[in-house]
Amino acid sequence: MKTEAKPKLARSASRVYDRVQQMAITYAFKPGERINEVELAAKLNVSRTPLRESLNRLVAEGFLVVKPNLGFFRRSLDPEEVYHLYDLRCSLEIQSSKLAAERATDEALESLIQMVSADEEPDNELELLRQDEAFHIKIAELTGNPELVNMLRGVNNRIHFARWIDRRARRNSREEHIAIARAIASRDPDEAGRLMDSHIRRRYQQIVEIIKIGYGEIFAGANEISSVSAHDTKTAAE
Repeated sequence: MKTEAKPKLARSASRVYDRVQQMAITYAFKPGERINEVELAAKLNVSRTPLRESLNRLVAEGFLVVKPNLGFFRRSLDPEEVYHLYDLRCSLEIQSSKLAAERATDEALESLIQMVSADEEPDNELELLRQDEAFHIKIAELTGNPELVNMLRGVNNRIHFARWIDRRARRNSREEHIAIARAIASRDPDEAGRLMDSHIRRRYQQIVEIIKIGYGEIFAGANEISSVSAHDTKTAAE
């Protein structure tokens, strides 16, 4: 029994973390909001210990901050911080595209081309974002460098909400994805890097506007992703 208990506890802690992280990513916790651990534990129907562990992990990942004698708070939605994260993302993505062109197997490159050729832009903005993120993670995976993949996932999580707002403001990225994939498949790292740089950087000047829109939606309660997160959390609790 004791041997079986540890894996069960580990799975339980992992589920708590996944649920709380999703709430943080989608701004179910509003910017600057203090997180009431007692209320949150009751809402998620979990104990305080795995919840506290999850909150501490989110501090380390940059989603939350801890204030002495006050507890955990959702980090503010700061345009300058988002700008820096976009800048880091751009560097990671450019490097990924170059390394993928140099290192990926022919079979993996063919899989990338098939992926972008099969993708059709859905009407649902949330699915559109998921599709976009999957494409970029796929390229990072083709580098064969798991640390690069993990770094990119971490950055994507921290700018997930801003990227969602951005995706709604612009569509039709499919052709850009195809061009990037073809440059990688042609094993042209310079062209792949150039296309990726252009693909990401063209929205830098609008980040402040994106954040303003995001604040409006968060505090108006119109955040689609938060609604989805709340549904998923309720389902998981049941």
